Amino acid sequence: MECTFVHVATRSCGGRFMELRSPVGSTEEVQNQDKVFDGVFQEYQEQVFNLCCRITGNHADAEDALQDAMVSVYRSLHLFRGDAELSTWIHRIAIHASLRICRRRQRRSMATLPSMIVSQRASSDGDDHERLQQVIHAMNMLPDDYRVVLHLFAIKSLRHAEIAKILGIPEGTVWSRLHRARTKLKDELEKSGGR
Repeated sequence: MECTFVHVATRSCGGRFMELRSPVGSTEEVQNQDKVFDGVFQEYQEQVFNLCCRITGNHADAEDALQDAMVSVYRSLHLFRGDAELSTWIHRIAIHASLRICRRRQRRSMATLPSMIVSQRASSDGDDHERLQQVIHAMNMLPDDYRVVLHLFAIKSLRHAEIAKILGIPEGTVWSRLHRARTKLKDELEKSGGR
């Protein structure tokens, strides 16, 4: 028997609660979607948060982007066709959510990432920690399009074709943005004396 209700659930996301509304369907369909989403959420939450943090440049905006992305994933999970890897699809949603947050708040000069993220990457050597902070600060100074491409290539180790698919841009555009990002990153590091 078909039900015509909207299932509402809440999930904790970075200390906040997000309201999820599933598409109208039978109780069994909604329960199956919830189970699938729970698995997806558990598997990708940290990865998506880190990606959002790199793009938005701060913890609060990353939480908002994570929440927006996961709500979009939940609402669209039944539409996933499998044309790309699930992770590629989720990363694309997260990138767009992060960029929307950045545009909404009109951030052109990003603050440095929270110290907890910096400390994850930094070694015990103070020089390495300082160097890492300089690189992160320089990356945050890049325009959104360059920062995203550089992050996906250098941090996530994705190939140019994968980045093009995630961002929905031609592969040649990925190459040019990556080249420009590297050039601007080098210039920023030289300006800050971090060569």
